[in-house]
Amino acid sequence: MGEFLAPPTGARGRLVSSYFLIAMAAVTALATVSALLPPESLMFGMVALGPALAAPAANPAAVLAVGGYALATSFAVSTWQGLFGTGGQFFRMLFVASATVICWFLALHHHRMLQIAARAARERELLAAVAEQSSDAIIASTLDGIVTAWNGGAERMYGWTAAEAIGRSRS
Repeated sequence: MGEFLAPPTGARGRLVSSYFLIAMAAVTALATVSALLPPESLMFGMVALGPALAAPAANPAAVLAVGGYALATSFAVSTWQGLFGTGGQFFRMLFVASATVICWFLALHHHRMLQIAARAARERELLAAVAEQSSDAIIASTLDGIVTAWNGGAERMYGWTAAEAIGRSRS
């Protein structure tokens, strides 16, 4: 769970930052437009798009940050529109909070799937390295007998390079 809270680095970190900035800018722009329109306009619910825009970053903390900002702007805009303490304000804020929770769960799921995929890729790379460095001949083939993998041990044992053997029939 510790790496769950760690900020992403490299290209992934830049991507997360981009999603976060776009989501914050979208919430700001939508809240501004909502504040300028009459309270009965349907534009207000668009503020809830902020957390959805942050969800593809697979960073649940970013989704919560954008959702919190969207909730604060929804409170400010609805208060500005004279809805303070009314059912209209409550339901608007409930809508934004619900969207934030849903997007948080989606981001959490996406984050976990990315972790599982990365772990599987590391395991595949390790197994490939072990097979390649083995002194035993390791040959993989399709059910038809077509060679799909040929390691260094097979090269030494049979005298064919991987480039010569892959794609040929074992018979």
